[in-house]
Amino acid sequence: MLAHFVSAEQAMRTLIEDVYAGGAGAVEDFDIDRFNAGEVADWVERTPDELLREFEASRQSCVALVRRMESANLANVGRHPFLGPVALEDIIKMLYRHDQIHLRDLRRLLKPEAGEIVG
Repeated sequence: MLAHFVSAEQAMRTLIEDVYAGGAGAVEDFDIDRFNAGEVADWVERTPDELLREFEASRQSCVALVRRMESANLANVGRHPFLGPVALEDIIKMLYRHDQIHLRDLRRLLKPEAGEIVG
């Protein structure tokens, strides 16, 4: 999961930069599952400590990028690989929500409902 977070963070920074500059964002036929599988494969050999350092650096880079943005450009529309055409503001929100969604799913897997049989 951490390898996925790192690859997604880096890819989203590139997407955000593109849309901020007036670009179209992801191509229309972008295959998010194929992208994720290929990207994660490049990161899985790293240690958890390496992945955490890389994630922290990538997140800080994205935060710095957003801090430099002018608010008028947040209305730029570009294609997000999952959401489709949306405002840059929504792409940035999804960057943050992406990890929360996956962490919520992990918590559900690791903490079954009362009375649920696991196994």
